[in-house]
Amino acid sequence: PTVPTPQGVTAPSDETTDVANDKTLAAIQEADWIIFVMLDVAPQTSPYSAAVKRLLSDHITLIEDQRLVVFALQAPYYLDATEMSKLTTYFGVYSKTTPFLESAVHALFRRYSPIGAPPVDVPGTRFASLSERLLPNPDVTIPLSLESSDGAAIASNTTATPAEDRAEIDTGTLLRLRVGPILDHNGHQVPDGTVVAFDLRYEGEEVALMMEPALTRGGMAAREVTPDRGGILRVSARAGQASTGDEIAVVVIQPPGPAAQSNGATADAGTSTAAGDTGQPGSPNADDARRVDFVTLAIALATLVIAVSLLLIVQVRVLPRSTLVHNMLWATIFGLAGYVLYGIGLFPGGDWLAELPGRFGIPVTVFVPMLLPLLWLQVRGDDRDR
Repeated sequence: PTVPTPQGVTAPSDETTDVANDKTLAAIQEADWIIFVMLDVAPQTSPYSAAVKRLLSDHITLIEDQRLVVFALQAPYYLDATEMSKLTTYFGVYSKTTPFLESAVHALFRRYSPIGAPPVDVPGTRFASLSERLLPNPDVTIPLSLESSDGAAIASNTTATPAEDRAEIDTGTLLRLRVGPILDHNGHQVPDGTVVAFDLRYEGEEVALMMEPALTRGGMAAREVTPDRGGILRVSARAGQASTGDEIAVVVIQPPGPAAQSNGATADAGTSTAAGDTGQPGSPNADDARRVDFVTLAIALATLVIAVSLLLIVQVRVLPRSTLVHNMLWATIFGLAGYVLYGIGLFPGGDWLAELPGRFGIPVTVFVPMLLPLLWLQVRGDDRDR
């Protein structure tokens, strides 16, 4: 069947078409560069829009000696990875207007270097995965700085500092760790919410200090820490595969303790007073730790066993077994609690008992508290009988 030709229009003959094809083929074979300008590929509505894809996939032998350039004037992802591999250069132009076309031609002739990055996946290029392009770039060292609470700079990894010139801070000083800007593979700031992990450890120690990771905002992240002991603190940070490089070292100085200062102040008098010791009964101080030892513990346990045995002998024929066990447990709990309170200096009259010779105050600290629950249980039982 033939398609009727409208009146007044002459259809091209097959011979004319063949001549045009031969001229096109000859021009392609003689060319050194072939530049394709692509719009969207929509074969259903525009069959010729797939011409570049068909040429690269089905007729590559016709252009295997030429340098191939493609200007993608719309979306840049219509060619697959195999078709991309056959190109010399591929430009994502994003628009068919004159300024964009002129910019693409200038870039082709190297009047400037394109610096943009596509916001979508482009198969067959280094932009094949957008999610990977947005990750922190491991080839770029992340800036890290240490600041005081008022924002004053203490140390930074952007400047080399000799060991003898390391920054010094006192324990208890607020130290702000600030990293950024963190750049992705496209040279832009990483997306907000990128996780940054900090590594803080004292020199000579294998275990790092515990610190929650921080999330970026505007390519920056920060955390605050207050060193509580002296030493050389080394600080670094990492975001994905990117890091801050060499650690920053800061010297944390432990001020002289209150006890040492007190000793120095009273050296002429030949006495020393521990900080916080008020000398009042019932207030915990350094001497309380010497009130108890293995000997006092043995005396307390012996007192406990003897008292429980006496309780068992006296009440075994008077009280039901369940009530007897209940009383013995309460007496044991109170006896041990009394000994603990004595050990930490909170037992009433503990200072006076500690001064008794031969540790005779220890049985009192156990036996007297054991009587308290027994008396209370006895009173409660009498009330019930009434």
